[in-house]
Parts: sequence; structure tokens; C-alpha cells
Amino acid sequence: MGRAHQFPRRGRAQHRAHRTLDAQYRDGNTVHVLVTGEDPFADDLSPRDSSAQNDKDRFEDPNSYDFSIAHFTDTQYLTEGAAGGTYNDWDGKDEPSDVETAEEQAIWAAAYRNEMQWIADNAAGRKIAYAAHTGDIIENDYYDPLAKNPDGSLQRPGLNAEVDKELALASSYQEILDKNGVVNQVIAGNHDNQLGAETGPDSRFSKMFSADRYHQLATSWPAGTEYHAWDERTNADGSVTPGKDNQNNYVLYSAGGLDFVAVGLSYGVTPEEAKWADSIFKRYKDRNGILLSHDYLKPSANPDGRDAGFSAPDGSPLYKQVVENNPNVFLVLAGHEHGVGTNLKTKIGVTVAHDVVELLADYQFYTVPAGELWPKLVDAQGNIDVNGDGTPDHKSTDRLQFGASFLRLLQFDVDRAEMHIDTYSPFLGNFGATEYDVRQDGSQSKPRYNGSEDNLTLPVDLTTRKTSFSTDSLAAYVPTGVIGTDSVTANGTATVTWSGLAPATSYAWIVSAKSADDGTAVAQPAVFRTPMGQPTVSVTSAPVDWGTAAKVTVKVAAGAVPVSGTVELREGTTVRGSTTLSGGSATLSLPVGLAAGSHTLTASYSGSDLLEAGQGSVTVTVNLPPAWSSAPLYKAGVKVSYNGKPYLAAWASKNQKPGDPTGAWQELAMTEDGATLWTASRIFNNGDIVRYKDKTFRAQWYTRNQAPGDPNGPWEEQAPTPPDNSPAAWTPSTVYNSGDRVTYQGHVYEAKWYTRNQAPGAPNGPWKPIR
Repeated sequence: MGRAHQFPRRGRAQHRAHRTLDAQYRDGNTVHVLVTGEDPFADDLSPRDSSAQNDKDRFEDPNSYDFSIAHFTDTQYLTEGAAGGTYNDWDGKDEPSDVETAEEQAIWAAAYRNEMQWIADNAAGRKIAYAAHTGDIIENDYYDPLAKNPDGSLQRPGLNAEVDKELALASSYQEILDKNGVVNQVIAGNHDNQLGAETGPDSRFSKMFSADRYHQLATSWPAGTEYHAWDERTNADGSVTPGKDNQNNYVLYSAGGLDFVAVGLSYGVTPEEAKWADSIFKRYKDRNGILLSHDYLKPSANPDGRDAGFSAPDGSPLYKQVVENNPNVFLVLAGHEHGVGTNLKTKIGVTVAHDVVELLADYQFYTVPAGELWPKLVDAQGNIDVNGDGTPDHKSTDRLQFGASFLRLLQFDVDRAEMHIDTYSPFLGNFGATEYDVRQDGSQSKPRYNGSEDNLTLPVDLTTRKTSFSTDSLAAYVPTGVIGTDSVTANGTATVTWSGLAPATSYAWIVSAKSADDGTAVAQPAVFRTPMGQPTVSVTSAPVDWGTAAKVTVKVAAGAVPVSGTVELREGTTVRGSTTLSGGSATLSLPVGLAAGSHTLTASYSGSDLLEAGQGSVTVTVNLPPAWSSAPLYKAGVKVSYNGKPYLAAWASKNQKPGDPTGAWQELAMTEDGATLWTASRIFNNGDIVRYKDKTFRAQWYTRNQAPGDPNGPWEEQAPTPPDNSPAAWTPSTVYNSGDRVTYQGHVYEAKWYTRNQAPGAPNGPWKPIR
């Protein structure tokens, strides 16, 4: 017989529950309760929209966390530029296009060097316990630099020397960490080991970033810190022969009162190497595990950088063979693919479930305008001559791949088991790389992400993580009725159906059995939780005329389950609005100036404690007025469309095509938020406000076909008031009267009399300086 039990108290926070139980449920003065807990590992610790950028320009207060990790990757373009190879095509021909100036090399070098120096300088103040480079340290060990043609000549003359130079420079920059005692670890990317073909102790990578180098460094690191290469061997007598192959390695260190093992696997992981990594995590099963992999995640396709897929060839095999099988692995750091990916994976593993954070943070293809790199060298034509030889080397709008100057600082609060991530470029002095996610070749003209991908807080499954009592936190199980009964033969299986269960709710049940000779047995209570409900999201909207704000109604239904939560409306990556549901429904208004045509919108429901998130879509149609025709007589005030634009009749007309700036038709235009845009044919009167070339103007008298901007014309510019409420900037077209104040070239002036188009500063002019 199955017996159901109800839960008198549920909730995510701590609760003190009071309930009077009948005598039949008490054992004298004792009540037996079942306490169950669930770690929510909830991804709700920081915003996932563009509002995250409001708090991006700072690190966490070091007093608020216990230790931090610096992660950086794919510095290949910085190293290549520092070595002078940015423009060389390695065809063996000396060409002007191959030449990189010494000044350019210096700025590439500064980007990498500043990154390492910042980590070293801030190791104590920002509690940086460990730094990790996840590969592609250099650019040009991608092909075999010594590959030859059939005639014995080199396929890529000069590349061998370039690779050696890049490795030496990268080594010197990494050495800044070494000399300052920063525990650090490096692995090889596909540009460091010829796509995984150049491995072993004699590889260029293992010689420059040798196992001996890191063995020696470890002797100066904090007590208890160890470095090991993957090919080290334990001999029969118990002694250890240090390894020589640094393609794969691991580091043992401690921070924040915790012990860690960080296992690094270079690009092109073999089954043998994956098995080795698995063995290391199992050997140090009581340490918090970090996996470094050059190739693990693809960039996310979502604005917040979440839900990234696996990269090939290494991602999926490493997850199955290493991450999933080791409960102590809580963090994966990766590079290789260009962009950001963040995954929180919960309850993974076959025998012991654990939670893992997977992070891709590869900014190598992010670009910085040349004008930002050499701001003092930009001339009036926007040219930049970096070496002063009279020949422009760049336009100020050229974009160079300095994205790898960004690093991530992962700041850990041990007690809360939380990780705060901030992204920063010491070279640029800038937080958050989002704005630089643009390609020089035009293939990506705007950033993929919304800013939350670089400034976030995540839960982490440290060994100190405590289970929080959530939802079914305290369950006093009270029998509420019999689920059902079944008769079976010996060793048979009894089956009953328990219907009418609410979603996302915890239930308990016990089984009592009675034999033919009146023998009885009662099983231990079993607790389970029903899955969350699946909502239906329906979205509707009616067509509207251009210039009228369309409304979108979102309804979320889930049968008898109460619906709560929020909805967000998006058109592509543009957020069109968000609001809280009321009674399972919400209505959102779209911008009044929405362009004519069809707009496909997606409504995303946030979900609730009982319901999964869901989505629905709708197409909103914005109609232009009827098309103009030569036949009708149009009266004043009638609207038509012509060549895809709306027009308003200024007076009665027939067979007069719209478009003549002095004709019968006025072109109508507005911004999405409803601000009037100036058009040549529109009639404006005194006091009318328009937008023109991103500026606001006010008409002083009747005007038509007179563009704003003429300092003596009918339009006066309306300069915005600065955030500090100081006087607005002086503009030539604005009319000022006695007592009006303006800001001009950093100073405040007050008008002595009526003036227009007379700049402040003249000693006998209409302006007197205030400050």
C-alpha cells in the first residue's frame, strides 16, 4: 500500500514552521521529521541584460572576497605584433606591405607586457593566488616553419626565425609573473604546437616553457605548491623522475583556506592524455579541481554569453571523460574560439552529482581603433604616421586586434561559494571588452553580446559549499491518504498511479506490505519532486498605421497552475520592453516611430518557481498610408505614401507627385521614440522641435526647405543640459538674451545683451566670463 504525505512548509529562505500534530503522529513527546535539502546552484546572482554594464567599471573590494584567479588566453596577435610579423605573408619576397614599424612593434609588446605586469603588481592587493594562460601564446607555429618544397626550398622563408622570436618574446613577458612569484600555468594552443602535431619534450613549446623551468619556479612559490609535467614517473623504489614534456601539466596550490589541483591539457587531446587528466583529478579527489583546455567551448550565440556548445575536437570528449566523471572538478577555463561562453551545468556525473562552471573568454579577434591606440598622432584628415616619416601608416578608423589585452579576474568568496568575474585591459585601462567585439573586415559590424557576459557573478561548487534548504527545505511528513493498493505474487512488482500532482512540488510516500499470514513491513520514506510545469506562451498584436504605437499582448497559461513572473519582448537583439505578468497576461507598447513593414517579435517568459521558461512569437505589421495616385483630388490633411515614405497634404492638389520641397506634400519622418525628424518639404512653425543630424533644433518662425544649422536661419539648436546641470554648450544658431549662460571651451559665460552667432571670448563682445 502506498501512503501519501504532505509538506506543511516550503520555501527558499530559512523558515520556522508551526503545526499541531494529532496524537497518532507523535511518539510520546517526540515528532519524527524528514529533513531534505536541495542546492539551487541558481544562476540569478547578477543581471543578464545590458544593465550589467552599469556596474562594470570596477573590481570587487578585496575585503569582500578570499582569493582570485587571473585568466588570459590567445595572446598570439600581441606576440606576433611585438615580433614584427603582423603584415608578413612569408612568401620570401621583401615587400613594403610586409614591413611593421618599430613603433608598432613596441605598442604590441606593451599590450602583452602590461597585462603580465598588472597581474604581478596586483597579486598581493587583489589576492591573485594563481594565473592561467590557456594557449595560443604565439601565432605562427601553426604550420611547420621548416616545411620544404619539392626542390628543397622553404615553403615559408623567414617563418622559422619568426616563431623563435615570438616564443622568446612571449617567454620574456610570462617571466614577469615568474620573477614576481605568481603561481602560474601555461598550456599550448594549436598555434603553439602545429595543430597538435608538434608535441613532446623536444617541441618548441616544451623547450621554451620547459618543465624544468616550472619545476624550478615551484620551489619559490608558497609552501605546499607543486608543479608536475604529465610524463613524470614514479619508480619502483618510490622515487619520482620529473617529467620533461610540458604539453600537459598540473599544479597543486592552496588559496582561501582551500586546496586546488589545476590540470592543463594542450590542444589536440589524445585518449591517453584525457585518461591521464582523469587519473590526476581522482588522485587528488579532495582538492577543488580546475581544468585548463585550449579548445573546449564554442562562443555563445546569446547576448548574455550563456549556453555555449562544445568546440571540436577537444570539448565533448573532455567533458565525457574528465569533467563528468570527477565530482571535484568545479571550473573549466578555455580559449581558442573567438568570443565568450558561460555554462552552469548542474547535477552532472553518473555516481556522484556535482556542478560545474565552464568559461570561454577569448578576445583575440576583438579590435581597437587605431585612433585609440595613438590618439596624439591623429591628424586633421584622420591619418596616423606612427614613426614620423611623413607616410601615413593607419587611418584612425582602422581596427587592430588588441582584444587579447583583456584578462579576467575571477574573485572567490569562499563562504558564499560565489565567483565574481570582471574583465579588464591594463593596456587600455578599460573594463568590459564588449564594445571592441567588431571586425576590421566588416564581417561583424556590431558586438554580439550585451555586456553582462564580461561582468557577472556565478555560484561555484567548492568543497566548502553548503546545501541551502530550498523549496522542500523542511518537510514534516504527515500522512494525507492512501495512494492506492495492489496485490502481487511473491517477488512481483506492485504498481499504483498517483495523479493530480502539482508541478515543481515535493512529495513523500511510504510503502507498507502485508502478507497472507498477516506479516507486515514498512519501507523507509521516499521523497521526490515533480518536474516544473510547461507553460504555453501566446502573443498577439493588431496591425497599426505608421505613427501609431502598436500594442502586443502576451498571455502565459499552464492549466490550473498559477502563473507569475516577467516577460521580455525582443526584435532580434533589440529589447522592445519588459514587464511583470498580472493574471498571466501583460500588454506592452512598441515605439510610436516603428518603421513601416513587418516586425517579428519574440516574447520570453522568465518562468517561476513552478513553471519552466517559455517563448512565443508574433509578427507586428506597421502599414503606410495608401499609395499616392495621380487621379484623385487630395484635400489638405490627407496622408499618402510614395516611394516607401509617408506624406501629408499641405493643401488640396491633384497630379502633383510628393517629393517637391515646395510642393503640396510634406514628408513625415520621426525617430523610433516619436521625435520629429526634419525633412525639406515639411512646414514648420514657431516652436516646433525637430531632430537633424543627431541634434535638436527649435523653429523660431515659419520655415520650409531650410535645413537646420545655418547660424542666421530659422532654426536654433537646443544644446542638452550636461549631467552636472552646468550651462549647456554655446551653439552658433541659438538666440541668447541678457542673463543667459553657456559653457564654451571649458568656461562659463553670461550674455550681456541679445546675441546670436557670436562666440564667447571676445573682450568687447556680448559675453562676460563667469568662471
